[in-house]
Amino acid sequence: ALHPDYPVRLVSPGSFRFMVPVTSVDDLLALRPDFASIDQICRDTQSIGCFVFSVNNLPGECETHGRMFAPTIGVDEDVVNGNSSGCLGAYLMSLPNQERWGSELRLQVLQGHAFGHPSCVNIEAKRIGNRIETFVGGTARVVGPIDVLI
Repeated sequence: ALHPDYPVRLVSPGSFRFMVPVTSVDDLLALRPDFASIDQICRDTQSIGCFVFSVNNLPGECETHGRMFAPTIGVDEDVVNGNSSGCLGAYLMSLPNQERWGSELRLQVLQGHAFGHPSCVNIEAKRIGNRIETFVGGTARVVGPIDVLI
């Protein structure tokens, strides 16, 4: 289900993670990760995880769906991950065919569907000279208290 037009890349906002493009939201939601294998690959590459995503509605303002798997740092799957979403904006802007959206990309990264808690991270990626800057934002609301037994 890997997307043929987008390469798998190792990217970093400070800690490395893999960007793994798939062809559709259905493929993304159907994933059943082998966390032990992901953990080993991440340890071997000194990375923290894999951000798997699908891209829709390109060019222009676009929407993506993503899932972050990071068993190496104790998070099999993150409900929402802003750092990886920001990396996705920079990743898309760094591709050879990125000129289709010019010097700026606005992106909505939808996550949390696998948990029944949909979320959205808003990304803005800008090309400034030979650099790419990303801005990450969104909103949050408290849904209720949770008791955790440790």
